[in-house]
Order: sequence, then C-alpha cells, then structure tokens
Amino acid sequence: MAKLAELLEDEFYPKEWKGQFWKAPKKIISDPNLSPGAKLLYIVLFGESHYRGNAWSEHKSIRSSLGDISESTINRWQNELVAAGLIRVLQKGRGISNNYYCLRSPLLENAVEGEFLKGARYKYHNRKTEVVMILNQGEGQFYFDQDIEQWFKDAIEGIEYPFPKPCWQYNRKWYKEIKTTYLGKVTQYFDSM
Repeated sequence: MAKLAELLEDEFYPKEWKGQFWKAPKKIISDPNLSPGAKLLYIVLFGESHYRGNAWSEHKSIRSSLGDISESTINRWQNELVAAGLIRVLQKGRGISNNYYCLRSPLLENAVEGEFLKGARYKYHNRKTEVVMILNQGEGQFYFDQDIEQWFKDAIEGIEYPFPKPCWQYNRKWYKEIKTTYLGKVTQYFDSM
C-alpha cells in the first residue's frame, strides 16, 4: 500500500469523500470522438445508475447537476451518447422521467468489437408476443411496420391491444398521425360492413 501524504490543514484525502463524487470511466474521458458535454452527461448518468442499473432523472435535475444548461443542450449530448452506442433512453411518456441505461461497448472494454450493433441500439418489445430484441432504427422501423399491420388485422377481427409504438425516439406528431390513420382504417372497415 502506498504511503499516505502528510497533509496541511487545508488539504484533504479524496477517499474520505466516498459517495460525494461521480466516477468517470477513463475510456470515456479520453475518447476524442465525444464532446466534453456528452462526457459530463455520461458521468452523471453512469453515477446515478451505478447501483440500480439505470438512471431515471428528469432533465430538470440533470440540467441543475450540470450547471443549469439548456434542454436542447441536454438533448444534443444525449443524442451523441445514443449514437455512440453508450446509452439507451427509454421514454416513458410526457412529464415522466426517462430511463437511461449504460450499454456495454468495446470503448469501455466490456464488449468485443462486433458483439453489439454499432451506433444507436433500441429495445424492441412486441406487446402482443412479448418478444424483446435489441435493434437499430432501420430494423426497428421494419418491425414497427409489421406490428402495425398485425394490429390492423387483429383490430378488424375484434382482438384488442394497445397500438404499437416505435422503439426509437420519435416525433409525437408523426406518431399521432400514423395512429389516427390506422384507427380511421379500422372505422372505415366496420362502416363498410
């Protein structure tokens, strides 16, 4: 064990402040492809998810942790981490805190190159079959399209379950238009009978 330094009265041993600091993976800090802001956001999310496996902070609390930065800045850094394949964001709904998950990555040396998808990875969950997979956005779009068609077929047969949702972050207006279109198709089908 290393010899402890003799400290003056205005100095302290950081190890005594256990729990008062966020830990930063060295590979994240030294990665030249990540902006300094994205690195700071990762440190906050990494620290909050340390024991539970996920963080569920509101943007307001994250913003205050990082010096009261803007919502758009948080979103930009968050998207950068998603695109780098370092975090997954599970949106739970308007006004509800997101869930943030740290992902295994070759950068962190807890996954080998090619073990997982490069870039953004999304958790796909088919509510009817309970199938859960990890997908990129293109694959997610494919399964989303299939789920909508299956939902439509089931709806006209009288089988009810919630309208499918994309597994990636999406524009609410776009989603509402798709849902309205398909609900209209179901109504037209029954009106034509």
